[in-house]
Amino acid sequence: MTSLSVLNSALLVLSVALVLLHVSATRAKPNKARTLFAIFCGSIAFLMCKQLSAASIGPYQFLIGIGASATCNAYWLFSRVFFRRRDAIKPQHLYVAVAIALLVAMNQIYMFLKGMAVFTPAPDALVRYILVELTLLLSSCILVLTFWEGCRGFGKDTFEGKAQRILFLSVFVFALAGSKIAKGLLADNPQALEYIISAITLLVMVSTQILLMWRYTNHLDFLTTIPLRERLQPSAATDATKATDSRGELSPLARQIRDLIIGQAQYLQENLKVSDIARELDAPEYLISKAIRTELGAANFNQYVNTLRIAHAQTLLADPDHLKTSILAIGLDSGFASVGPFTRAFKTKTGLTPSEYRQNLQAK
Repeated sequence: MTSLSVLNSALLVLSVALVLLHVSATRAKPNKARTLFAIFCGSIAFLMCKQLSAASIGPYQFLIGIGASATCNAYWLFSRVFFRRRDAIKPQHLYVAVAIALLVAMNQIYMFLKGMAVFTPAPDALVRYILVELTLLLSSCILVLTFWEGCRGFGKDTFEGKAQRILFLSVFVFALAGSKIAKGLLADNPQALEYIISAITLLVMVSTQILLMWRYTNHLDFLTTIPLRERLQPSAATDATKATDSRGELSPLARQIRDLIIGQAQYLQENLKVSDIARELDAPEYLISKAIRTELGAANFNQYVNTLRIAHAQTLLADPDHLKTSILAIGLDSGFASVGPFTRAFKTKTGLTPSEYRQNLQAK
């Protein structure tokens, strides 16, 4: 019989999973990262329901367990969306994630049929062995790939991006190592093991929610509170920017464009085009361009994106941690394809080349 305290820990994990699922699924500004995290939390909730109901419903618990087939695979897709700026999820990635989900579901169906005495374990031991080993193999590969997503591009990321990666990797390594060590040391104490696993699960969910808020809330608020052109050149704020700031509420499409380009840092993507945003938002290109001209205070898409890129470059040029970073590297990190377009766009906006801008900052 499962003790009351273990049940309480499972109930706590279930409650937190449902709360975070609700938060992610009902956001006014949904995106792929939040959607995948919501799926992950839903899968954890199914897992906890299975654990809580095991003693009372017997083999039917495994039918609930089918819903817990999007844990490590969903989290891998989340990591790709969170850390990659372009082509984060392609069909082949979905195929792998679905394959793992199907293996987990098949294993749960197998256990249900076995529990209902549809067949005896002796003749089908090989089937069970294949299902378990394939699931473990693919899941282990996915965990390695998830870790790699946090490491990939670390050196080229911004200071804030590096901090987010460090948090992600620290929690990820702690969760993996902690669960493996706990299973080895507490094999004879399942109750203590359940506490540790519950605590690790809570840590992963809460830290991921913090990362989402950090990336898609705080970052957006910071960038949209102060008009970009005022940050670049206080005396050169145009009438269009002032009109945008005084207009108040943006249209739903303009908010989506702003949230995608700024909130998800799409402007740092090299060779970003109107068609990329139109495809992401499933909206016509001419409407995207119109919203940028009439509501976001830019003459065209390229000007809007370059303004954001230059603001990012200014932040890097002013950062003491990037004093030795080359102008080329800063331009590439800011979304420009080469140093020439970066230098020209920077001088057009600020009146200075990136090198002159850095020298002026150092002289102050």
